[in-house]
Amino acid sequence: MVISDEVYEYFVFGSKPFVPMGVFGEIAPVVTLGGISKRWMVPGWKLGWIAMTDPKGVLRRKKIFASIIVYRGISVDPAAIVQGAIPQIIANTDETFFANAMNVMRETAEICYHKLKGINGVTCPHKPEGSMFVMVKLDMSCFVA
Repeated sequence: MVISDEVYEYFVFGSKPFVPMGVFGEIAPVVTLGGISKRWMVPGWKLGWIAMTDPKGVLRRKKIFASIIVYRGISVDPAAIVQGAIPQIIANTDETFFANAMNVMRETAEICYHKLKGINGVTCPHKPEGSMFVMVKLDMSCFVA
């Protein structure tokens, strides 16, 4: 079974396309987690979903599907105001919003990558191509007092 957190699926600005793990559902069942807070840039809006790709029924036979339903019954629902706003947000968000957001992410990643290259003891082995994060390698010998 694969559990795939895909909240950053739309945050791709490099040359490599995003590939959802669900396409591999024939090989192994996939539980995909998604949400709106990243795509619409509304941090703290705890509204998401779980999607399952399980053509062979493994998750049902192992009662994983039933366990998720039980958990859903005991978890806290999103705030009513968030639930009420969602239809309007989805219906009225223009594609330019997403394009502008990705341009800002791309530019910010570029700046961060180049600034990190100028710091002694910090290496950024891969230029960011998505998400909101940069992976770095620290040479701790450069930071010894």
